[in-house]
Amino acid sequence: MLLSISAAKRFKANQFTSMAIAGALVYPSIVALTTSTTPLTFLGIPLVIMSYTSSVVPIIVGVWVQSHLEKLLLKTLPGAVRNFMTPLLSMLVMVPLILMTIGPVTTLGANGLAAGVDWLFAVAPWLAGAVMGGLWQVFVLFGLHWGLVPIIVQQLSTGFSTMTGPIAGAVLAQAAATLAVLIRTRDADTKKLAGPSALSGLLAGITEPAIYGVNLPRKLPFYFGIVGGAIGGIFAGIAGAGTTAFVFPSLIGLPAYLATPNLTLFFIGLALSVGIAFTMTLFWGVKDDQ
Repeated sequence: MLLSISAAKRFKANQFTSMAIAGALVYPSIVALTTSTTPLTFLGIPLVIMSYTSSVVPIIVGVWVQSHLEKLLLKTLPGAVRNFMTPLLSMLVMVPLILMTIGPVTTLGANGLAAGVDWLFAVAPWLAGAVMGGLWQVFVLFGLHWGLVPIIVQQLSTGFSTMTGPIAGAVLAQAAATLAVLIRTRDADTKKLAGPSALSGLLAGITEPAIYGVNLPRKLPFYFGIVGGAIGGIFAGIAGAGTTAFVFPSLIGLPAYLATPNLTLFFIGLALSVGIAFTMTLFWGVKDDQ
């Protein structure tokens, strides 16, 4: 919903229409369709439904297309009906268009990514760990991580998932980078935001506040978190790390990793993830003047 507002400002689209489109994508009845076991169609056209509640790309692309549609409608519609028909037609066109095109394309990308990572774990676990640990938070930004969740769930049905191993370092590294920003910055508003964000990342594995509010706007802390996550991911891959339950990777969730074959190596990787991201951000990632 918030992304639709900022995207509308950037592409000069109607913000209220953009919010309505975003609202339609996260409407409970639409979200519930993701659990449907029967094929879905819209006007006879096969429909692929994905969850948009944590996605980034679909609404941005959707608002960009909306902005061009609105320009066309404002030029062609008569002045007497232009003000109320433009938002109406934009909604009627954009919601089905996103559900039938942008959403499925993103889903195909996520599924392809999932298949590639699964193959990489079988061939080169250390490299797969580096990819998962380094890019997991990037996957989250674009909503591509949802393509990996079904594989994780399938692995957990056998009692253990190796795909979740490198994620812990990725999450803790981003939280550690946020903690370094909290310590180093002199900006009072940033401190107020960085403290709770670092805490939620470390304890609960919720890194969105840290990413969007602190690290990504400053760029370098986010990049350093990626570096730390990649290093920890390598160790996790070599250690055969994974979980026996579906948990958010965090300090609270660490007991789920205790079945890791080489637990010592896994914890060394976690320490390196946190240490690298924290140290690099503390010395080079905080520039208040920017």
